[in-house]
Amino acid sequence: MIAEIICVGTELLLGQILNTNAQYLSQKLAEYGIDLYFQTVVGDNIERIKYVTKGVRINYKNFYLVGNYRFTDEVESHLLQSGERYLGKIQFDPKVRENNLRGDSLFEIPDDSPSCLSVKKILKGAGYESIF
Repeated sequence: MIAEIICVGTELLLGQILNTNAQYLSQKLAEYGIDLYFQTVVGDNIERIKYVTKGVRINYKNFYLVGNYRFTDEVESHLLQSGERYLGKIQFDPKVRENNLRGDSLFEIPDDSPSCLSVKKILKGAGYESIF
């Protein structure tokens, strides 16, 4: 299986925070034997997000959209109408912000934290229940 990670966030694009989510996802994909070919970062602009998603020219079996806790209702509405499968938001967790600001690994966040629980729910929605 081949994967591409598309991270959305102007704060990531401008280097205001470290992209520890991509680091975490990359490590997990490798752990599960999924080949990661690309990582893309795009700012919080719906038209640019659409451009990037249309520009993914690799064959893939599934394409999922996941939002962060700051996604507005407008952005979620757009994702739901995009024709792609939107799996939900990663819930706010102050420990994620603290780890991002320190540059610490997301592996240090407890499994029962709001963000971890929402990621597990998203992964289950994508059909990856067997990894828990």
